[in-house]
Amino acid sequence: LPPRRRTQIVLLLGLMLVGALAEVLSLGAIVPFLAILADPVQALQRPFVAQVVATLGLSDAVDIRWQLTLLFASTAVAAGVVRFVLIYAISKLNYGIGHELGAEVYRRTLYQAYEVHVARNSSEIMGGINKVDIVVGLVFSLLSTVSAILMALFIITALVLIDPLVATAALLGFGSIYATVSVFTRKRLTRNSQVINS
Repeated sequence: LPPRRRTQIVLLLGLMLVGALAEVLSLGAIVPFLAILADPVQALQRPFVAQVVATLGLSDAVDIRWQLTLLFASTAVAAGVVRFVLIYAISKLNYGIGHELGAEVYRRTLYQAYEVHVARNSSEIMGGINKVDIVVGLVFSLLSTVSAILMALFIITALVLIDPLVATAALLGFGSIYATVSVFTRKRLTRNSQVINS
């Protein structure tokens, strides 16, 4: 990859971190928001909600409901915008890399000696060009996976900091479900992949 693309990948990783932080903030705003909606006076008795209200310098219990509603809405919209920008940046970088790889394949193919063109089958050329699409798909999957892993790590860390016991129980529960589904579907996926390859 050219230096420009490497710089863009580093900037994209920074945007992924911002997106993960935005997701944590939007999820973290749900707890005080729902608690305030249900019962502002009772919610203020909870340490986490009281700490959020004190940190933000909000006023009395009557106005807190509207203030937290605006805060939650703003946080959710901001997280959505960051998520949209992240998806756009991943797609643009991915297809930019694919375009450069495709152009380089064409350039190297066209500038071969005449004898090479005569001796080579056209299917070999098409096969090399089609591999660019495979690379584009792999790069997109890789970037999306890195983004998802960062978000998951941030969210899990936030949950552990808020309530380690519940977070651990939820992690073990969802992990067990995922492992069970994976075990039961692995054979079918393997069998289907063999059918596709045959």
